[in-house]
Order: sequence, then structure tokens, then C-alpha cells
Amino acid sequence: MSTLAALWESKAFQVFITLILVIIPWTVPAMGIALRCVLWFAAWMLGLNVAFSGVQFLYRLPWFVKVASAVGVTSFAAAIAYFPVVNLWRLEKAEALTGKLVAISPSLNGKVVFQIGPNAKAWFNWTGPKDMPQLRGLGNSLRFDLDDSGKIIANADVRDQSGNLIVEIINNEWRVSNAAWEKNYTSNALEVKDGRGRIVFQLRLTDRAEIQLEWWDGSGNGGRIVQQEDSPDTPDSAKMGFVIVYMTPVFHPDEPAIKPIFRYPARRYFGQLKW
Repeated sequence: MSTLAALWESKAFQVFITLILVIIPWTVPAMGIALRCVLWFAAWMLGLNVAFSGVQFLYRLPWFVKVASAVGVTSFAAAIAYFPVVNLWRLEKAEALTGKLVAISPSLNGKVVFQIGPNAKAWFNWTGPKDMPQLRGLGNSLRFDLDDSGKIIANADVRDQSGNLIVEIINNEWRVSNAAWEKNYTSNALEVKDGRGRIVFQLRLTDRAEIQLEWWDGSGNGGRIVQQEDSPDTPDSAKMGFVIVYMTPVFHPDEPAIKPIFRYPARRYFGQLKW
């Protein structure tokens, strides 16, 4: 024990540990930004300790001057590091392929409620059997249920025209394939683009499920359910109805397209909605 204590008292050893704590976060790409910040902060504090105990004129300063100086330089360093760290955090989040959705509040009326697209005037109460896909008749596997607290939980798998899985959701735990071109998300919303850069899945959970999606069955047949803008002369709202497009190997129009609710690219605008 005395040997370890003596080793720790060595300034050379403390400098060595400080350098290790600085270098490790840069040499382990898989390390999360939160753990990196913890190691960098530990290195910074250890470095301050080395400076105030090893440099004579700093060592002789009154303790309150040391504390004030440490707080000042730490605040200055934190201000400089803030934007680079935030950018690293955004990049880490944008590149994540898994996550979990949590509805903001219990479902409206204690029932499974969903609507097609954001801010739609029309919404639907599901009165059918539990554990049955609400849109099963359209050929997709999307299903909404309620958890014990009354919040909506989602299950789905969305495939591209070749049958490759793009999005999978199991009890709000989501996974996005590498085949997806881009995505953006928050704690209660997920939006995914396919390899063409088109929105193929959009879900936001509030007191209801706001959903738009495009799906395929692997044989070239599929569908798209998308919010449709009303005619310009319609009063009150420009987002009331929706349309269902059935697609085949020879008929798969680009319009009407699902409009994004997030800003892109995600690495710059992670978690930022368009409104």
C-alpha cells in the first residue's frame, strides 16, 4: 500500500496518468461522448492538481486564490470545449442505429388513437381486438397497443422494394438498417429515409400515434399512406385528409410523397423538428 501511495505522489506518474486520460478517448472510436467527457474532466482536474502542487509559485498561493483560479480556468476551458463536444454528441446520436420511443403522455380517452400525419384534423379510435395490426387490411404489420400506464407502444417492420428490412420496432425499441440513407429522431419521434432519400417511415407518439409510412412486401407490391393537403380554397386547415397509394412493380409513383417533420442532415440538426 505504501508503494502505491509513493507512486501516486510522484509528479511524473500523475502526468503520465493525465496524458493517458487525455489520449484514450481519442483512440477508442466506440467510446461514447459522455464517457469521453468524464475522462477528459478527470484529466483536467488531475492536471490542475499537478500544476498547483508542483509549480512553486502556484503552490504558494492562498487556497482561496487557487480555488478561484481553478474555477476560472475550468469555466474558460468548458466554454471553449462546449461546441466541439456538442458536435461530437450530435454526430454520435445521428449515427446510432437503435433507440427507444416513449410517448409524451397517456393515450387520449384511454384508447389506441392514431392519425395520419402531423397536425391532422382527423384521428381514429381503435376499437378492434388487442394485438391486431390496425392497418392490416393495407398489407403492413404496423400495430399500436397501450402499456400499463396507458401510453402508446408501437410494433412494426418496414421493408424496401427488394424485401430488405429498413425499420424494425418491437415495443417501442427501434432499429434502423444500414440500408437507410438517413434518419432523425427524438425521444418520442422517429423518421427514416430510404436509399433514394425519400421518407418511408414517420412516427411520433404524443397522446396518440402520428404515422405516415411506405411499405413493400418483397415481391414488388406495396403501399404508401400519406397526409394529403386540402385544396387551397379549403378554409381552416391545409392538412386534413390523407391518401393511400397502392403500388406494384410497374406502378410506384413518387407523389404524393411523405413530407419530413425533421430538419436534415441529422448530424447538423439532430433532434430538430421543422416547426
